[in-house]
Amino acid sequence: MGISDRLVRRIAKTELGLKPYKLRKVQLLTEKNKLVRLRRCPKLLRWAVSQCWERFLFTDEKLFTVQQVHNSQNDEFWCVDTPSTSAIVQHRQYQKSVMV
Repeated sequence: MGISDRLVRRIAKTELGLKPYKLRKVQLLTEKNKLVRLRRCPKLLRWAVSQCWERFLFTDEKLFTVQQVHNSQNDEFWCVDTPSTSAIVQHRQYQKSVMV
């Protein structure tokens, strides 16, 4: 169209009153997940204090996932008011994947 990105952004801000917003990434939690987390917290705290984790060996592995990656640098939208819950990207903790 013969118009620069910067000019489009300037027009959107000054003349249209729009503001850029980025999508927020949140964990998809069900009520069952929340209860399980509450039950595990004391056990994990005791484990961390006991320093049993020093006996573990961490190796190099690669996890390939199926879920699309959310890139916060590229995913941006413009609106007049502050977005509500529509500006959320939900992701699952345990998605389909393969370890190589």
